[in-house]
Amino acid sequence: MRLICIGSGEFGLPTFARLRDKHEIAAVISQPDKPAGRGRQPTPTPVAQWAQAAGLPLIKAPNVNDPAIVDQVRHFRGQGDFRGHFRGNAAVVIAFGQKLGPALLEALGPLSINLHASLLPRYRGAAPINWAILRGETVTGISVIALAERMDAGLIYEQVSTPIDPRETAGELHDRLAHLGPQAILDVLDRFADASLTGQPQDESHATQAPKLSKAHSTLQFDVPAEEFRRHVHGLTPWPGADATWHHQSDRGLVTMPLRILRVEPMENWPVPPDAKPGMLYSDPQSPGSLIVVTGKHTSPTAVKDTATGTSPERLPSSGMHSPAGDSASGGGSASGGYSPAWKCGAGLDITEAASGGGCTSRGGELTGVRILELHPAGKKAMKAEDFVRGHTIKHGDYLA
Repeated sequence: MRLICIGSGEFGLPTFARLRDKHEIAAVISQPDKPAGRGRQPTPTPVAQWAQAAGLPLIKAPNVNDPAIVDQVRHFRGQGDFRGHFRGNAAVVIAFGQKLGPALLEALGPLSINLHASLLPRYRGAAPINWAILRGETVTGISVIALAERMDAGLIYEQVSTPIDPRETAGELHDRLAHLGPQAILDVLDRFADASLTGQPQDESHATQAPKLSKAHSTLQFDVPAEEFRRHVHGLTPWPGADATWHHQSDRGLVTMPLRILRVEPMENWPVPPDAKPGMLYSDPQSPGSLIVVTGKHTSPTAVKDTATGTSPERLPSSGMHSPAGDSASGGGSASGGYSPAWKCGAGLDITEAASGGGCTSRGGELTGVRILELHPAGKKAMKAEDFVRGHTIKHGDYLA
């Protein structure tokens, strides 16, 4: 079968390479060169670079719906007298970046299909992989659909699903999904060739959107639950990124360092220190090299009776009977060296000390710990958190913002 391949991003490369092995590619259409790298030099798209290296006819289209481009497509399909020996009878579109209009769809011929990185009708739009993670999906996949005038709304010919690993970033999921594409596209083309291809209409009641992301999405918020924080970091890695600034009190005063957080892991039952606030950093002495950031809501605590026991708080003797860090009976401990509660409180309560006597208080919001696994300090290479901690001292009061 002779094909016209239309794409720009890396997501289409595994499929286009496989199609070249199995079919004849009449032409490739991609976006024009764009500035890239530190020198901002004009750089071909990944698909354009592949087509050039493979010696395939290439059209770089600033506006793919321009009548001149549509005429070129007709010629490549053998409908005119220009290079009529290229006769495409199907088109495959993957991560192109422009909407194809009615005239172009007609020129492309009897079958034009698109590989989309979600289980449609969920996550229609430019960033389906990112939004699947950001919204907390546990399963995603790919869809092969007919091109239609409405974006990502055509008949579904094939779908392949896969689970999302909680430690997986959008970049890693992108690469996995890209390698699910070749066989799915080949199966659809085989069914088209033997006239057995049928499609399933999308259920519009289940349609959701995956709008384009921007650098405005990259700023991290710490006053969110740990799981939401994880989704934000993983869903925006590698681009637009999950950015924060480390504020560190050194011997010379306040020092700041921009950081990009790359991978994290929510911590279950981590004993949040009583003075913790969202964004504060800790290094757990029980786990050398660890880097923990506090996330969640923080409001003023309220003095209460010990609701876990139904009794008033019990003050421990002052002879050193301190609940160990992580003991649920103590209401928590400090990961920055420990603290010594003088009150015994039930689960769900925090210990406070005050001139007026202290006691047990209800937690001011749900604060939790998130372990930072990988990060990228500005001006340096990406690294494991333990390597960062090895080269930087985390002091009490350090925080990310």
